[in-house]
Amino acid sequence: MTTLRHYTDLASALRIIEEGKFRPRYSDPRAGDSCLNAFMDGRPANTDQCFEREGAILRFGWSGPVHIGGKFPLKADVLHDFLPWRVAVPLGTRRHLTVVGLDASGKAWEDYFDNAPWYCITASLQRGYRLQKMKAEKARIADMIASGVSVSVVS
Repeated sequence: MTTLRHYTDLASALRIIEEGKFRPRYSDPRAGDSCLNAFMDGRPANTDQCFEREGAILRFGWSGPVHIGGKFPLKADVLHDFLPWRVAVPLGTRRHLTVVGLDASGKAWEDYFDNAPWYCITASLQRGYRLQKMKAEKARIADMIASGVSVSVVS
């Protein structure tokens, strides 16, 4: 299985895991960003480019065919290799893509749980609340990933 890295923010990563759906920026299959853009582990990658969202890396396993390059609209259910720029999982893909991991910084988790309830009036109570929520959410997401999360690329 090929492992892919998709750079995004934590809220988007959690939504993808929970829904089992990735929604590209553009729904027109002829558009260059009508796909899940990622990098392939173990291969050169141009990570100096700008990312729309940051703070988390969603790791995917790919078990389907891989084609070098391709013209838009890209064929669904195929991983298109444009490295070192990117690999692309096209709109309409419904097979071969599963979540295998989530890496997020402590700051990303803290920002995600930034709002403590009104009764957490001291900084230590607020921090304790956030830590409790983070621990529970990390465990829940780890359980979901362990049980298998298939992802489709949909508009």
